[in-house]
Amino acid sequence: MEEEISPAQIKEKLKKLYSRNLIDQKTAQEILLKLEQESSYEKKFFKELLKRFNERLDFKLERGMINFLKKNLK
Repeated sequence: MEEEISPAQIKEKLKKLYSRNLIDQKTAQEILLKLEQESSYEKKFFKELLKRFNERLDFKLERGMINFLKKNLK
């Protein structure tokens, strides 16, 4: 059974992306506007959006960890 993706989950990830400077304010605002039009989109849209957000957050965390290790293993 597939897990239901809610706009609240998307907003939470969006805040994380924005707070880590992975997206700019304009992009964040555009996505928030789209979320307000939730009834216009299929659930698949939200699932893919959340997937992309998670990929972006994971990538940034991996890069951060690599940089941390490089710095501390000299």
